[in-house]
Amino acid sequence: MRVTNPEKSGFIKAFTLLEIMIVVVIIGILATLGVNYRPIVESALNREAVVNLKLIAAGERVYRLERGEYYGSTQTSFLNTNLRLYLPMGPNVKWSYAVEITGPGAAFTAKATRVNAGADGRVWELTSANVDNGEEPSCTGGNFCG
Repeated sequence: MRVTNPEKSGFIKAFTLLEIMIVVVIIGILATLGVNYRPIVESALNREAVVNLKLIAAGERVYRLERGEYYGSTQTSFLNTNLRLYLPMGPNVKWSYAVEITGPGAAFTAKATRVNAGADGRVWELTSANVDNGEEPSCTGGNFCG
């Protein structure tokens, strides 16, 4: 804190800009140490899985209109190619996507399974019956469903 004689120089007792900036930085560091970001991140990743399952369902409907049956695969690259999607792929993906066909192409179950860092057994699932009834995907397992 700078202290000068206001009668001689016209300055008053005040904090310098540097002192204020240091205090703000320290408060910022302390604030970030006290916040647990994992639930926030996992909630966002859950929304990613739900949105991608809805994209898969839309792709399945188009595929069925064109070919008369649903398409099933456990590989994201095949889903992207055949359903004309762009689901995330590569070594740092957060979800593994798969579509299982039940009956002779009559129904499907799309699943998103949490993989890599944060894999906790969580699986989001959307069936063709859910889509027909306007229902949202459901989540099972893991600590961050919901």
